[in-house]
Amino acid sequence: HATASWHLQYTDPLVKISIVPRGQALGVNLHQSQELVHKTKQAYLDEICTFMAGRAAEEVYLGTIGTGALNDMQQATRIARAMVMYYGMSDRMPNISYYDPRHEMGEKPYSDSRAQMIDEEIQNIINEQYQRAKELVAKYGDGLRKIVDELMDREVIFTEDVEKIFGKRPWKYRSEEIAEIYEERRRKREAERRKVAVDADVEPTTSSDEEKAASPADDEATPPPFNPQA
Repeated sequence: HATASWHLQYTDPLVKISIVPRGQALGVNLHQSQELVHKTKQAYLDEICTFMAGRAAEEVYLGTIGTGALNDMQQATRIARAMVMYYGMSDRMPNISYYDPRHEMGEKPYSDSRAQMIDEEIQNIINEQYQRAKELVAKYGDGLRKIVDELMDREVIFTEDVEKIFGKRPWKYRSEEIAEIYEERRRKREAERRKVAVDADVEPTTSSDEEKAASPADDEATPPPFNPQA
């Protein structure tokens, strides 16, 4: 999973990898959710590819498959189903959504032939991303083996350890891009304020100064304790 996600552009930031069992899970890859309201089709495909990478590695390096990928397949299938039925991201069924939380369209708002097409499109998405996952784990096999060795020695490794093995990711995470955009805009506004202040021959203010001036006093800004009897 870590090998695939590190080499996919639209995955969530990797935090750590552990082979310490937790419940039914034999290990975990912890990613930091970027909590994006809007996700693209490619982001969903990268997510499916990451989920399928565990089973892909089994087939590529062990020559067999096991039951450990059950939850991964469930998650991948759930995403593929949403892409086809809810978000209109299917090649054969573009721009159509059967998302109907109130059941206003009836129990089955599509024909039997359309149901078969939905099944086929979900399967196609899974198959394509599984093949993509196999290619990734095979291409970066040397790094994958190094991750395995590190985990066997330490049980838990972190982002910086993966970066030492594979090198820095060629892309920035979307959350980082958004943060940089806001920071650049903040710097531009700050520069404009200073220019206006210099032209007007007054002491320039900063964004933090304005925020302090606009904020009420601490005792006024703090709401009274919640009273359940009120």
